[in-house]
Amino acid sequence: MSRSRILLAAGTVATALTAVAITATAGHALGGPDAGTAIVAAPGGTGYAIVSGTGGQYNYGSSVFTGSMAGQPLAAPMVDAATRPGSGGLWMAGADGGVFAFGAPFYGSMGNKPLSKPIVAIVPTASGNGYTLVGADGGTFNFGDAPYPGSLAGTKLAAPIVDAVRPAGGGLLLAAADGGVFALGGAQFQGSMGGTALARPVTAIVDSPSGKGYLLVGQDGGTFAFGDFPFPGSLAGKRLNAPVVDAVRGIDTGVWMLGSDGGVFAMSAPFYGSAVTQANTPPAPAVGSTVVTGALAKATCPAGGSITVSVTIGDQVARMLAAARAGGTSLCGSGWRSVDGQIALRKQNCGQPPTNDTIYNKSPSACKPPTARPGTSMHEKGLAIDFTNCNRGSACFTWLSGNAATYGLHNLPGEDWHWSTTGR
Repeated sequence: MSRSRILLAAGTVATALTAVAITATAGHALGGPDAGTAIVAAPGGTGYAIVSGTGGQYNYGSSVFTGSMAGQPLAAPMVDAATRPGSGGLWMAGADGGVFAFGAPFYGSMGNKPLSKPIVAIVPTASGNGYTLVGADGGTFNFGDAPYPGSLAGTKLAAPIVDAVRPAGGGLLLAAADGGVFALGGAQFQGSMGGTALARPVTAIVDSPSGKGYLLVGQDGGTFAFGDFPFPGSLAGKRLNAPVVDAVRGIDTGVWMLGSDGGVFAMSAPFYGSAVTQANTPPAPAVGSTVVTGALAKATCPAGGSITVSVTIGDQVARMLAAARAGGTSLCGSGWRSVDGQIALRKQNCGQPPTNDTIYNKSPSACKPPTARPGTSMHEKGLAIDFTNCNRGSACFTWLSGNAATYGLHNLPGEDWHWSTTGR
């Protein structure tokens, strides 16, 4: 995810996409033995924590710092982490099977015990009263109220296990580096990439809210969706400054990907920040390429100004603006909006004086104009645009009505100016 930056391939609408600066928390540059290894969602999916190989913890959005092993001697590097459901506490797991609990109960570990292969994942139970450690050989070690789901230990695998999740309904889903997926303990198998040539190894698996689907994520940011997990976008084909090492689901099926340098890419999810600073200066872009920062791209409007959107739709928005201009219509507007920006709009539009209830709970349709709850807006994902001077009957609305779908944008009924990838 590389320093929250992507270097787009040469020839990509270089005149229409420009850099977008996302301010990161100072002093959190990751690399070497302190490389990013895990990203975990905060309760409610409105933030995330990044965990590094030395046990550092870096928090964004609503995620709260619960403790760290940074500066303490470790027998083995941290390889994974998990949020305790319902509490916000955190467990970190070392490659040697050691478990470190921060704001969460300790139920046991495999530290100082012989392992056939290193631990690669820690998976909490739905109750938050236990967890399962998973080894690279598919071995499982269960603590607290975690039931035994079965094991692949002793089974000949084409590639090592790299990640695991516990889907709704129980059981475990194990993902291998070659894209193979193994369903244990009643989990539903929906397909895999096993036996298919991959550009880069798989590094993470993310479950759907229903337990009836999952997403595989590769080192190159490529994504492979199965079952009812919708395609969230992909970074495949982009030049990354560091490999993707982990991914986690936020609200619904939005996904955050983590690079080993602490960069975060938000795919159909709000971006809250990353553990990257100017100390992590990326390599110079290739001739003809454009730097895009923070998983966002800026498309230049023909008459001046620009629209900031998710990098996953940056190219198509740039092409759309150019096509509209060629047809005699100049388009511009506002796209990506920070969570703080969404909160400010809720304070403005959803009742005075603003209260926690009006900001976070009041129905969007009860606000004037209608305003999505923080954490749920398509603007926070960079997948929506409010076009300027675009009421029904205007040149803007007329052109978009006839052409926007070609570029993957759809109108929200009742809001002539609002166009997004989902129509909401």
